[in-house]
Parts: sequence; C-alpha cells; structure tokens
Amino acid sequence: MGKQPKPFPSLKRNLKEDRSLTRRIQNASPFFGTGISPTGSGGMESDDFDGDLDAGNAGTKGWAFNSARVAIGELLLRPGSIGNDALANPTAPGSVYATATGFAMTTSFATKVSQTVTVPAGFTSAAVTLNGSIFAYNQNPAGTGVDYLYSQAWIDTVHGAATPLACTDNGGSGKNPCAMSTVLTGLTPGGTFTVLIAGQTAFNGWPAHTSMLAELSGTITWYR
Repeated sequence: MGKQPKPFPSLKRNLKEDRSLTRRIQNASPFFGTGISPTGSGGMESDDFDGDLDAGNAGTKGWAFNSARVAIGELLLRPGSIGNDALANPTAPGSVYATATGFAMTTSFATKVSQTVTVPAGFTSAAVTLNGSIFAYNQNPAGTGVDYLYSQAWIDTVHGAATPLACTDNGGSGKNPCAMSTVLTGLTPGGTFTVLIAGQTAFNGWPAHTSMLAELSGTITWYR
C-alpha cells in the first residue's frame, strides 16, 4: 500500500485530541469555577456555606437550599411581594358595637345588650377586647334605701369583674363601666360566639325606664 497523504497523521492526531477534549467536557461539572455545588439532598449551596441544612444549621456565611429549607443572609423583598394568604399567621381587624334601652334591672345577673360575632373564613382564633357600661335609673320610692348597680362584660364563656356603683332611691342613677379582654382559640370559620354586657342590682329590682341604656364596644384581631 502506498504512503498515506501527508495531512493524515496530523488529522488523526487532531481527532484524538478532540475526542479527549469531548470526554473531559462531558465528565466535567457544569458548576466548576462558579462557586456553586449541588448537594446530595437535591439542593445547591455556595462553596463558602458553613452550615448543614439537613441538620437545620443555617451557618454563618454562604447560602444553601433544598426542597425543605433555605439558608441565606439578609432577605430583601419588594413591597407587596408576599400576599397575606402566604403568611403562616396573617391577621384581620374586626369590631363590634351594640346598644339596648328601656330594660328593667333585677337582683340577679341578666343580659342587657349582646352581639353575635361570626368567625371569618380562614381564621381559627381571635384576640378580643370588650368595653361596656350600663346606665340605670332607680325609680324605687324614698325610704327604699341606697342600692348598688353592677355591670359585667362577657366574651364567649369568660367574663370580667363586676364592681358595685351606689345609686340612691327615688330617682338616683348611675353609669357603671366594665371591660374584658381574652384570646379565643379553636374557633370554627363560619361559627359564632357572643359578646354581652350583663347587669344586676344588689337589693331591689328597678322598673324599666326609657333612660336605661346598655352599651358594648369591642375590637377583634383575627388569626389563622
């Protein structure tokens, strides 16, 4: 067989070098020189990350993430980038107000004004603050003696203290304030609870009168 053309040895050498280079490229990590490394837990981390995501250790430098956790430095977010529904415990404001008039007073506690509160969709607890008062007019005749007016604020099944307010007979009157704050948990969205102001007198019933007034006013912070 005659001699090979002179270009052939050079071409053969170049083909071998190309194959070798191709193998190196195929076997090389695409992250080489980037400062980023894949992890065995399906995540990525910077070469300077000194924590352990699997152990819940965020480290002190670098960054890392996998399907369960993210460890980074300062998180900078644009305003409005996180919607309320994405938060673990978003809140919503609420309020309640009601009045009642013309009632009578008895010597045992009875509801004078109340309001039913409906739990909004998606919420299961609430911080409730309730303020109220009862204004009452003692029409009992002279000689009946001084009597005492009590008011008490209720939020669901819990109530505040009831302190006495002295009111004279034969047209004596008074306004007794009350308050209560509590946190309700385990609420059912769409369910209800009641807030109310109850009142009583100490010694005698007081007849109904148009001037009698019970008022409640409250604020509610709803939590998921």
